[in-house]
Amino acid sequence: MKNLIFVILTSLLSISACSKQKTQMYQTVFYVPMNAETFTPITENNIEEKGTKKKSRSKKHNFHNFIHQLHLRGVPGKIDSDKIRVKYIFKDKFVLIDSSGVILIDGVEKRTDKHGIKSIEKFILHFFR
Repeated sequence: MKNLIFVILTSLLSISACSKQKTQMYQTVFYVPMNAETFTPITENNIEEKGTKKKSRSKKHNFHNFIHQLHLRGVPGKIDSDKIRVKYIFKDKFVLIDSSGVILIDGVEKRTDKHGIKSIEKFILHFFR
């Protein structure tokens, strides 16, 4: 009986220790250059097939915070669902950006300026190597 209790307690402790380990959170970006001419529309559904996939585990460069700041400073805009150029996925959320710089976060569409578009391209190309 003592052996059974020991086995059960040991199992519970090992399960508890495993659940406390931090899981790595990936930031994933699917990217098509902003000024790319395409023969077929790039949409939310097909950018994962047609775009370049870049992944990072880094915590020091948070693409979500960067995009969120651009979104906060943007003006209202309407996303072109056939010209998606960036799909960013982190945890269970995603962000879409079209070729004209409209950013869609949580159902809210905001347009960034030309400097914002250039910043997005630089961030993706330099950070997600």
